[in-house]
Amino acid sequence: MKRAILLFALIVLTAQDVWANHTAIIGGFRDGLAFGLQTEQKLTDRWEANFAMETTTGEDMTFIGDNPFTMFGGLKYRLGTLGQSPAFLCFGAVGNYGVNTEYGGYASLTLEDLYQNPALYLDLGADIFSGHTHAFVQLGYRLLAEPSGL
Repeated sequence: MKRAILLFALIVLTAQDVWANHTAIIGGFRDGLAFGLQTEQKLTDRWEANFAMETTTGEDMTFIGDNPFTMFGGLKYRLGTLGQSPAFLCFGAVGNYGVNTEYGGYASLTLEDLYQNPALYLDLGADIFSGHTHAFVQLGYRLLAEPSGL
């Protein structure tokens, strides 16, 4: 497991030069407090692909919960703008890894370029697993930001 985490960190940190348009530090509330890294690649004018890994505290807010790692990957579709922020519909697969490993899907609304800051974005959505759903709020900060004005 340690090797997989180290490999993922190296991929994310070097993805800016290799494949991804954006690498971001993300954090927020996703099954407890969450902190991680995300990469994104622009596919067309309206579509982007993303992948991320986070560590979470879990619902009981202990240092490391039952499922301390969350990985997700999916697609983003540009809807237009909401106020002055580009809005995206995001969906894909998500997995919580740990004692009670579980897999499911996610759907969210992402608002980028918050307060005209191209590095800052907000993600509101839900992880959908068999039998239960977890709402999440994520705030992201892109390491090397460019305006999202597509």
